[in-house]
Amino acid sequence: MIDEATLRELIEATCEDGSARMTTGLGGEWVIDITPPCLLPVVAALLEAEAVHHLTTITGLDTGEELEVLYHFWSRQGLTLRTRCARKGAELPSLVPILPGADWYEREVYDMLGIRFPGHPDLCRLGLPDDWEGAPPLLAEDPC
Repeated sequence: MIDEATLRELIEATCEDGSARMTTGLGGEWVIDITPPCLLPVVAALLEAEAVHHLTTITGLDTGEELEVLYHFWSRQGLTLRTRCARKGAELPSLVPILPGADWYEREVYDMLGIRFPGHPDLCRLGLPDDWEGAPPLLAEDPC
């Protein structure tokens, strides 16, 4: 198990631009805010350091101004990576090439929020019909 100080060092070394912010959430869960370009390097570093045991799920929400995606990992305690992207043309790098278990989670986020994951080997619909038309179901209505 990785301790908090080592985790902070790993994140800071991986996100050299200083954009990462680490906080402690409910129940002692670590929450790390990162920018989309840091996502793959941070996950790769966590896996290499054996700082996480597995990806529990990926969730997303529409804040009205942007889309927020949370990558929930387990490492004898919760560890969540949180990143944000623009609503229009939303995309985040796929974790599937380095973490195959992200496959269906990314497909679900694509279905529900419309976020594309470049690098995903088969980003097809998971729950919605293939001929779905219209906005993704979890996008908030346009405020204008």
